[in-house]
Amino acid sequence: MWSFGVLIYEIITYGKIPYPGMTKGEVMSSVQRGYRMPQPDNCPIELYDIMLSCWKHKPEDRPTFDYVQSVLDDFYTSTETQYQQQ
Repeated sequence: MWSFGVLIYEIITYGKIPYPGMTKGEVMSSVQRGYRMPQPDNCPIELYDIMLSCWKHKPEDRPTFDYVQSVLDDFYTSTETQYQQQ
């Protein structure tokens, strides 16, 4: 699930490299100390919340793909009319 959170980051940022300015070693040590990437600009809080849940320290605390799919379905449904009106 961790990498799915990173994938969402990459999608939201139009392909920016995750953990910008950090080496692989810095990423590993920072993440182990609790660092999580900040919310990207123009990222809805609902998607950032999914990212944060994917990045929980303990794997057993992370969501399942079924749960994330249901949250994304709900998010899509709630925002669909906004995009249809544009």
